[in-house]
Amino acid sequence: MHDYQSVIEGVFVDPVRGVFEDRIGIDWGKERRKDGSSTSGVIHMGVPADSRGVLYRTGRSSLVLPGFINMHVHYRQCDGNRPEAEDYTTGSMASIHGGATTVGAMGNTAKPISTLDMLLENRMLAGALGHGRIVVIPVLCEGMIEDPDMLEAIMRESDIGKIYTGISTGGSSISIREGKLCPLLEAVRRKLDRMPGNRFIVYAHLENQRMIDGATARLAGKSYTRKHCDERPREAEIYDVQRFLEAAERYDLDAHLAHLTTKESIGLAGEHARKRPGRVSAEVALHHTMFCDRDMERRGAALKMNPPLRPAADRDYVRGELLRGDMELMLVTDHAAHTRASKESPNPPSGITGSDHLGAAVSQFLATKELEPVRAAAITSFNAALRFGFSEGDDKRARIAEGFLGDLVELDPENEGISRIYTKCGHTPYALGEDAWPETRRVWLGGKLVADNGVLLLD
Repeated sequence: MHDYQSVIEGVFVDPVRGVFEDRIGIDWGKERRKDGSSTSGVIHMGVPADSRGVLYRTGRSSLVLPGFINMHVHYRQCDGNRPEAEDYTTGSMASIHGGATTVGAMGNTAKPISTLDMLLENRMLAGALGHGRIVVIPVLCEGMIEDPDMLEAIMRESDIGKIYTGISTGGSSISIREGKLCPLLEAVRRKLDRMPGNRFIVYAHLENQRMIDGATARLAGKSYTRKHCDERPREAEIYDVQRFLEAAERYDLDAHLAHLTTKESIGLAGEHARKRPGRVSAEVALHHTMFCDRDMERRGAALKMNPPLRPAADRDYVRGELLRGDMELMLVTDHAAHTRASKESPNPPSGITGSDHLGAAVSQFLATKELEPVRAAAITSFNAALRFGFSEGDDKRARIAEGFLGDLVELDPENEGISRIYTKCGHTPYALGEDAWPETRRVWLGGKLVADNGVLLLD
């Protein structure tokens, strides 16, 4: 008789096999990697009824999916100068609460993660937590065109690099100016040509700064609640999506498009994904499926983010493509927490929470039948795993199948509404309480129960 850490009986959703009933066992965790993260326990299918281990029977209306992979969050090293910022500890707590056992942490921090030392330091701090896998994503900046050694050091250590074509957190130093995009991508290509076998994905936040500056100048002196949406027009995104995809094709680079918000952007991504199979991918942020620019008139800076909210027609199109479309999109939160005081200040920062609510939102999509279970598993984990290489190696994830990592999330569309959050800022634009979306029922990390109906059980 085999001993397991956990034995789970219920209805499972695998993105390849589909929906099925089974009893699975998850082995005890294995040794830790050099970066501090755990390889954790793996899944064994169809285990006997008398198998030993903590037994969990799922709810009658529950579905068990692979742990979510939320590839776009803003967590960071705890900074004594900014103690209010979402750090790796509090951010990972919010992620686990929302069902995400793997996250991608963006490097556009106050001190950008654009050097090898910064990358290694942040990776060590994030990995030492043991709160799931935190993939630290460094920033590629213009200085790397003239300093190819810095670029090569980053590319040898990470297979993902983030670019920003508009000014973001981290300052103008990380913004790739219009005339510098192609030279930077060409530099990446040259490095790849000298690194046989390496894969590298250019992950891009695309908003044209020249167009933003022009719109901001035209609106100078005006004051209205949703002005931020007009200062960062949809055309600024569409223009840079097109030029980036054309440049990625020219230099034969893998491209991933962050938080698309318009019909045209989704169309361009789909066109290039069909033209270059396996080389182009894209994501949609939760808030861009839920809110439109008119909501900002009522909620103000609580809904201020980059890229901003778009008209309802864009929101509905993006939501439909994510939940029911043909393209293999990914659902992310772009979680960026700011204090209530800063959001209510005269110059509020851009950013919105969401990691706590991810599982609740997916549960709601399932409850309303907008989202089929297999598609849910695809957009929350499987598409990201295939794209970013998490479906290979000793800790392959995003499937409920023999030998895959035992990171799992149980969703119950009939569960009570989410009533608490773990993000450090302590507030959210999403509902809490009786009228909220259904709370994530349970989350397992390597077979160990770490969240139970909103209560975290992390070490």
